[in-house]
Amino acid sequence: MRPAVPADPSQQAIERARSFGGQLNRDWQPFLLTFSEAHLNDIPFCLVPVGSFSMGDDQGTAAEKPAHHQTMRQPFWIAQHPVTNAQWRRGVQAGVVPEPLDISGSLAWYHEPSLADAPVVGVTWAQAWDYAAWLGCRLPNEREWEYAARGVESWLYPWGNEWDAARPVWFGSGQGTPPPVTDYPGDTSWVGARHLIGNVKEWTASLYGAYPCPDDGSREIKGGHTAAVLRGSSFISSLNGLRATLRGVGWIPNYANLDIGLRLARSLALT
Repeated sequence: MRPAVPADPSQQAIERARSFGGQLNRDWQPFLLTFSEAHLNDIPFCLVPVGSFSMGDDQGTAAEKPAHHQTMRQPFWIAQHPVTNAQWRRGVQAGVVPEPLDISGSLAWYHEPSLADAPVVGVTWAQAWDYAAWLGCRLPNEREWEYAARGVESWLYPWGNEWDAARPVWFGSGQGTPPPVTDYPGDTSWVGARHLIGNVKEWTASLYGAYPCPDDGSREIKGGHTAAVLRGSSFISSLNGLRATLRGVGWIPNYANLDIGLRLARSLALT
């Protein structure tokens, strides 16, 4: 008799993600995977299962209204952390992207050895796209981003519905620069993703438009000046800008700022 072939943990997790029917965020057991492809082996990805949630917030800004039902019908991967200075540097060395823009001295952070594991900032939407594509990844759309942050319980913050000033990296944290992505582990969502509402804002694949959000989470580029959705908040954000439902706007393709970075996503078909 042939010995039994050990089960592949990643495939078991994917099947669990495809059939997930939990009603509480704690019903999902986070599963992290690091892909073996070049330049991806130090970027953990969190598996996000199927499920439904309420997107937006009727108590928020006009851009967050109305709250509306969304169903995620396919699992996907989202990076545990924003892309770091060291990770971006590999793309620069490969000739894929340029160094970040110097905005109010932010380029010095990129070159500071102690901030190698801090999120890269000063990158444009177009550069973020190029970097993600080089790695066989993409940017998450805003529907994916919010679901990864809020879960099936539609929490207002990645950790729950009660504000906790010690969890995210925001203005009240007193950080003068974006800190390393391994700091502040309290800002962790139900799928294991960190710093979704703190540290740096993040480019998404979605173009800005009024709610309700299209079911595929994206919008067609019409030409001319077009705005992409920024998600999350940053080390310089005030208290009123720290909800997981908040939507920001960044003009594309060439807008950048000292508190805007990116996070990678990957479709399940690429696993």
